[in-house]
Amino acid sequence: MATTFIDVSLITGAQFIFSFVLVWIIVYAVLGFTKLFDTQQHLRGLLAIMAALLTLASPKVLTVVSLIVPWFSILFIFITMLLLGIMIFGVKGETISKWVEEKDNAVVNFVIIIAGIIFVAGLGYVFFSGSPADQSGSIGVNVTSSGTVATGNVGGTGPNALLATLFHPKVLGAIFVLLLGLFTILLLVK
Repeated sequence: MATTFIDVSLITGAQFIFSFVLVWIIVYAVLGFTKLFDTQQHLRGLLAIMAALLTLASPKVLTVVSLIVPWFSILFIFITMLLLGIMIFGVKGETISKWVEEKDNAVVNFVIIIAGIIFVAGLGYVFFSGSPADQSGSIGVNVTSSGTVATGNVGGTGPNALLATLFHPKVLGAIFVLLLGLFTILLLVK
């Protein structure tokens, strides 16, 4: 078996440590950002450690964390490269930070929507993928349209069915119309 220069198979055994530290840091940072326990830092740290320990208690939550972290990393790298590309053309960092801090910013809302989609897709993949025996079969769906009944096939259950549903032209069209309506309302309210 050939190995590559970047072989990370040994690190996968320590995946729970990375998930523990990541959840600990994120919960601690969120509690610090919201200033919920501003005067009691020890309580903030204790709550963060407890949330990280609860994460270790559930293998499915560990799977969700390990599944969505690469996607959030890709999103972060894309946003960083986009901001660097904008700054190459002479836009100052202060201008970008003022623009991001605007109330009802459509781009910030779009990034939040993308993050929500990543999170929901990770949850759907882990909790609603079904057993491997279920993934081989298919589900028949009766569709009634103007008096006729047709049998459709959604392709089974699991990640393939989730991706087939998310990237179906009707679902993509509905998402586009909803996002267009969202941005229209946000721009009209300004």
